[in-house]
Amino acid sequence: EIRARPEIAAVRARRSLSLSLQGGGAWRQAQLQAFDDFTATDIGRLQDASGHWPPREGELVIERSSLEFSGASLGEPVALKLAGPAQQQSITVGGLVRDVSLAPGWMEHVVYGFASPATLVKLGAPAGFDELQIRVHDGSADRAAVRRIAAALKLRLEQAGLRVSAIEVP
Repeated sequence: EIRARPEIAAVRARRSLSLSLQGGGAWRQAQLQAFDDFTATDIGRLQDASGHWPPREGELVIERSSLEFSGASLGEPVALKLAGPAQQQSITVGGLVRDVSLAPGWMEHVVYGFASPATLVKLGAPAGFDELQIRVHDGSADRAAVRRIAAALKLRLEQAGLRVSAIEVP
C-alpha cells in the first residue's frame, strides 16, 4: 500500500540488532541489519566488495570499513552475543560490502554488518521488521515536506493497527 502512494519513490523494511562481536580476541559493539530485499538499489545502495552478497542464511557480511576494527577475517567464524543472559553463538563472515551511508566503523567504534532476517532470528531477534525506510519522489522536497509525508504515513500505519514510535528525517 505504501509503495503505491504517488509521493513515495521507494520503501524498505529493516530490522537492526545490537550485539557484541568477538573477532581476533576482543569484544566489540556491533550493529547488524536485515532488509526485506537486499537486491533493491533504490534506498541505500550497498557495493559488493568481496565474498557473498546478499548475505546467505547463517552467515554475516561485514561493512568493509569495520573489518580491521572487528578483528574478523573473511571466511572465518566470529562469536556473537546479545546483551543479557543470551548464549554466545558462532557465525562465519561470508562477505564484505561497502555502505557509503554509514560513518566508518573504525571511527564509530562499531562493527556494522548485514545478515538475513532468518539469521537475525537465529541470533535472538524477533521475527519480522521494525523499521520502514522511505524515499520520496520529489527530490527537491525540503525537510518540512518530507516530515509531512512521513506524518501521513505514520497516521495510516497507526490506523492499520501498527505502532510507530519515532520518525527520523535526516
